[in-house]
Amino acid sequence: MTVSMSPEDAPGETAVSLLDRLAPPFAAAGGGRVAARRTAHHAVPEALSQRLADQAALSGQLPDSPLVAAWLVVLRHWLGSDGADAGEIVGDAAEPRSLHCAMRSGQSAADWLAELDGRRGAPAGRTACAGSPPFTSLWQRTPGADSRPAAPPGAALVLGLAQAPQPALFADFDATLTTAAEVELLLQATLHAAQDLLAQPAQPADRISPLEPGQRKQPHDGAAPSPPPARDPALTVHGQFARQAAERGDAVALSWQGQSLSYRELAHQAAAMAGELRAAGIAPGDTVAVALERAPRAIIALL
Repeated sequence: MTVSMSPEDAPGETAVSLLDRLAPPFAAAGGGRVAARRTAHHAVPEALSQRLADQAALSGQLPDSPLVAAWLVVLRHWLGSDGADAGEIVGDAAEPRSLHCAMRSGQSAADWLAELDGRRGAPAGRTACAGSPPFTSLWQRTPGADSRPAAPPGAALVLGLAQAPQPALFADFDATLTTAAEVELLLQATLHAAQDLLAQPAQPADRISPLEPGQRKQPHDGAAPSPPPARDPALTVHGQFARQAAERGDAVALSWQGQSLSYRELAHQAAAMAGELRAAGIAPGDTVAVALERAPRAIIALL
């Protein structure tokens, strides 16, 4: 790995640091991360689709409100989120609207759903969130029967309900931040939570489960969870650098302003800085902040 460095004001050149090598891809203009958009979908079971239709007809609520509520339940279970970071795009509206609807102690699932639906149906001025921090995920209230969620700029995850050719829960996601398998699990859990909400509307809202009925009944066998696989030090950045230093010690590792350091020299200076830190009382595992300009010493500090 050869890292070229140049002064910040050098025309036509870009300074590259080790952090750039580890970070997700960046756009050439504007510095924004390049999102790799992917889509996934999961068919809504026929029984649940019928329940959604019945719920909308009997209550006058928006047809997808139980799914929105289920999605907020999944965020609560998986991420510990109270929904404050979840928003909704309505049609072609430029500003997302907040979906925050906290569960009150003892509130039934039916009452919470009705409150959430009321917030969704309120005039935009009451729920607009202009000036708030960016939402981590959005629900797309699709205006057409065959529409799929469209990702607003910067949205990591967008969910929505499409009706054609059959009802399906769709997701548009940034593949640099999550995987298709993880999104599939999220869609499944959302559908399970919607089924539980509609099947047991009198239960406390905070008891709505995103698990399948069979999963809820499985007893815990008492066995300790399998430990995560041991990390292979050779596959870390430091391990890869050490391998390069051993195999290509005299090769140029760092160059800047007409100067350069070989892998061997860079490794020697990194080891010297580590010794300075140990002498200052820093132990392995301690956190050390690095506040250095983009210069060779920053690379040495990271290694």
